[in-house]
Amino acid sequence: LLERTLEACGNDLDSTIKSLNELCLRECNAASAGMKPDVKAGVFPQESVE
Repeated sequence: LLERTLEACGNDLDSTIKSLNELCLRECNAASAGMKPDVKAGVFPQESVE
């Protein structure tokens, strides 16, 4: 995951760290909402807005 993210960010360490932090936050939010993210596919369900 780290290597793929680093490559996707053009080997920019700051961008990679930011992307991984955002990924972690989305995963935590999904977990707290009772959703199960598909981490392998990088797909995180969107929270429904009512």
